[in-house]
This record gives sequence, C-alpha cells and structure tokens, in this order.
Amino acid sequence: MIRPLPVITIGAEAGLPYHPCIVFRPSKEVMAMSIETLTSFLGWCVLFNIVALLLLLLVLAAFKGGLARINARLFGVSEEDARRVMMRLFYQYRILFAFFNLIPWLVLYFLV
Repeated sequence: MIRPLPVITIGAEAGLPYHPCIVFRPSKEVMAMSIETLTSFLGWCVLFNIVALLLLLLVLAAFKGGLARINARLFGVSEEDARRVMMRLFYQYRILFAFFNLIPWLVLYFLV
C-alpha cells in the first residue's frame, strides 16, 4: 500500500516562533524585477567588478614576484608556472566580467 507524503507545515502552524525574515506566504502573484532595477543592479555590479579588477591588477603588478614565490611553494610548481596561472586567472576574470556584467549592462542601458 502506498502511503501519502507527510504534510510539511511552516512557521506558526508548525509551532515555530514568528520571525519577520522567515515568512512563507504562498501567493499566485509573480514578483518580477523591472528593467530599471535590473539595469541599476548590473550597473553596481559593473562598478564593483571594475574596482576589484583594478585592485587585482595593482596587487599583481606590485607583488608579482612574492605572490609567484608563495604560490610556487604552496602548490609545488615553478615560479614561472605560478606567474602564468595568476595572469591566466586574471584574464579569465576579465572575460567573465565582460560577458556576464558589462555587456548585459551596456545592452540594457543603451537599448532600453
């Protein structure tokens, strides 16, 4: 015989104390983000990522030898390989930033 699945109660029905941040309100409405909100969010993401890229570039430029030495010892590779991997990661971060943040923000900003 197949038994029915148990009913899961959430919040006050389960005897849990009320907390304003943990509220389950089933509704048939779909909450959608407006284009302006998405454009603003992506704009802040672009700004944050540009600052992160500039800081990462400064750190790589200023401490390239020391970082390569530390990573070479830590991972058991040569210093040249460690430098190459650090720069490859920087370039990959730049590409991902452009693809997932900068291009969508530019499209939304100029076309909408």
